[in-house]
Amino acid sequence: MDKIKKMLRRINMNIVYTVLVSLVVVAPIFTVIFRALDIEGDTEISLIITKVVGYIGLLVAIIKIISMLISNKFKWLKNKRLIPLALFFCFLVWALIVCFFARDMYKAFNGYTYRNEGFYTYLAYGGICFLACMITPKSKKIICNIMIFTAIVLVVLGAIDFEKKEDIFPHWDTLSSVFTNPNHYGYFLVIPTICSFGLLMTEKWYYKIAYAVAFVALLSTLINTGTVGSYSAVFICVIGIIIYHIVSKKKFMYGFIGLCVLVICTLFLQSAFLKETIVIDAKKSIEEFWALFNEDADIVKNLYNSEIKHFKELKGPERRVAEYGSGRFLLWINSIKLIKQSPIVGYGMENVTEKMLGGGSGSPHNLIFSVTLFTGIPGALFYFLGVGLVLIKARTRLKKLEPVEVITYFSCVGYLISSMFGISKYYTSPYFFVFFGMLYGIWLLPVMKKNK
Repeated sequence: MDKIKKMLRRINMNIVYTVLVSLVVVAPIFTVIFRALDIEGDTEISLIITKVVGYIGLLVAIIKIISMLISNKFKWLKNKRLIPLALFFCFLVWALIVCFFARDMYKAFNGYTYRNEGFYTYLAYGGICFLACMITPKSKKIICNIMIFTAIVLVVLGAIDFEKKEDIFPHWDTLSSVFTNPNHYGYFLVIPTICSFGLLMTEKWYYKIAYAVAFVALLSTLINTGTVGSYSAVFICVIGIIIYHIVSKKKFMYGFIGLCVLVICTLFLQSAFLKETIVIDAKKSIEEFWALFNEDADIVKNLYNSEIKHFKELKGPERRVAEYGSGRFLLWINSIKLIKQSPIVGYGMENVTEKMLGGGSGSPHNLIFSVTLFTGIPGALFYFLGVGLVLIKARTRLKKLEPVEVITYFSCVGYLISSMFGISKYYTSPYFFVFFGMLYGIWLLPVMKKNK
């Protein structure tokens, strides 16, 4: 036993945690390799990596938390840094309870081929998040760079075109990469695009060129996917990073240059690559939003007060309003109705169907509605209160954070903004938990270090 303890002490656990988290970050590259080698089950490799790493992280979390409880006795009850961890634990317990009330318990626990977001996958997300909490600031920078590298590999492979490309990379779509459709690719690109811009603003001048190239390549690809929600998230967070550097670091020139890069890239790339530009889509979205509170207000009330309707049942003005936000508006209205019908236990993981939502999708394309439909209002409160507490604490102490930690903060904010218009899925959700874990780790890691 003593030999085992000595051996464990020699292992640099930070390196172990970093390697495990890195495996999650490079999962899309594994998908490319598996497809190139024509290995059966290639589309599931991201899910396999997520679950294996997540369950290892879950085991680490159980050991460390038990150790903390034993060594600190009841002192941990007074530690405010553990409140988000307690809320996430409550969320998982509640999600487990909800699974037993689900119409299809197998789907609730295991998920299914469309999203694979069953209870077991959520456990894996928790493990990944905890591993990310345990890595040091230097390793956080490594993770950011690996995230950028992974995204750049996908972008380069998408840009290269040769005669037998489909033979080497089967099922490849330039607009979707290794993802199901361009929107999912757009959700994935949010975090690495923000990371590349954040590092462009903080690194030494001889690294800035590489990060600038990466930022332009990633932003151009994101714009090319036509995913307005993801682009909006990146735009907001890039502006946030610029303001942070001007206010906190007094880097007025860097802020001005960063803003110029963003504006020039957007104006040039949208005109070069898109038929229907970001500006046109943004204008359309604003017009739709304004119409909801004016001429369409009565139509919205009728849609809300009536029974759940499907697109095929709608005609005229109702159909037009339902199609706002690329059809998301009907999904959101029907989501609210479904939540009212089962507010406490929801419907269980993966038990919301296209028929229930009535908009041709089994997802409401909104993270808040998704979590509430899956786990009820109590589950959503546990989840979003935990996330909110960490983000609020980070926001109030933004000036005191390390530059890489500021990048993780804006990466999390960017993902959450894009998630208001997108779906959670096993090959896009893990990246949020990686970066959220690195953010929460600022406060959680010191607590766990006391219990070696």
